[in-house]
Parts: sequence; structure tokens; C-alpha cells
Amino acid sequence: MVSVKYECIHCGKSEHIRLGKKDYKEVTRCPRCKGMYVDLWYMAKYRHLKNTNPEYDFLAIKLLDENSVPRVFYKGEEVFEKVKISFDWETQTDELGGTKIHIEHYKDDNKNIHLETTNHKIGKYALGDK
Repeated sequence: MVSVKYECIHCGKSEHIRLGKKDYKEVTRCPRCKGMYVDLWYMAKYRHLKNTNPEYDFLAIKLLDENSVPRVFYKGEEVFEKVKISFDWETQTDELGGTKIHIEHYKDDNKNIHLETTNHKIGKYALGDK
């Protein structure tokens, strides 16, 4: 058994964890925010990565070029088996602005494969404005 102090470079959560030697990892996922949970002995090696990786953002959409399939990260998790991704954002000027996110993807829960849909409507979109 080894005792390791991990700290998340994204949200700052830290704790001591006792692990078997075969279970030890220099970096793992933060249980709070899914960020990089780093062994403090190696923190200097990873600190420069804080907030540089899209997988730790609420929503990140990456395209290699205009014909590629987008890589989508939602709440720290990459979305696979994508069917439809849409994102609308409108600035707030003299009218109410807003954000609309729509994600459709297939998900396998080890029993069935089903289509999962996520929608967020904020601002004018939440009020029904188009």
C-alpha cells in the first residue's frame, strides 16, 4: 500500500488516498470536476496544463477542418456516437441574448443501445424566443 496526496489542477480539490502499488497512477480523474488529479510529487510537471484542455470545459467543440467529425466534450466527458450537435449563442444587446445547446448521441448502458438527447436553453431561448 502507498499513501498518495492528489490535487486537482482544475478545481483545487485535494486528499490523501491509500492505494495498492499496482493501482497507483501519477495522474487520474478528479472525482469532483473530472479534471486532472495529480500526485503532488509530480505537480510541477502538469501545472502548465491547467485550463488548457477542452475536456475540462462545460462544452467544447473541436474541428480539425471543415469536413471532419467534431470532437465534443460536455461536462468533462467526451461524447461518442454523435448523431447531431448544435450550438447557438446570441449576444445580449438591447434585447435578451441566450445560449442553446442540443446534443444527440447513442449510448450503450450494457443492456440496450439508446439515443440520448441533452438540451440546454438559457436566456431568450429559455423564454421560447427564436
